[in-house]
Amino acid sequence: MKREFMVLGVAALALSGCAGSQPSARLSGAAGGSAAAPVRIAMTLEISHALDTAVRNQPVTWSDAEGGTQTQFTVLRMYQKEDGTYCREFTETVSKGSDADTAHGTACRQPDGTWQAVAG
Repeated sequence: MKREFMVLGVAALALSGCAGSQPSARLSGAAGGSAAAPVRIAMTLEISHALDTAVRNQPVTWSDAEGGTQTQFTVLRMYQKEDGTYCREFTETVSKGSDADTAHGTACRQPDGTWQAVAG
């Protein structure tokens, strides 16, 4: 199942390099898994590190043994906006057993060094 990553006002979450991970559930949508439901990506240390270090089109994977999930994160495009802000377009696929959800999004580095999910 593929869903487009959406940022809804205050639902835009910061990716930070601070110590400690967020909960392991990375994707959530409306009940029933409607394809039109927005997908939110929980911002974790793993994602922040991948945005900082990943090579374009080379997947980075990690597992959460406690939650039973495996995540594949791929930076698709790296670019710099006119104002000098660095951005990364990415996909994230989270699998648990035979179920998998894929989200597509963009994050830009903020002046304080954190990554912020942005629309488009």
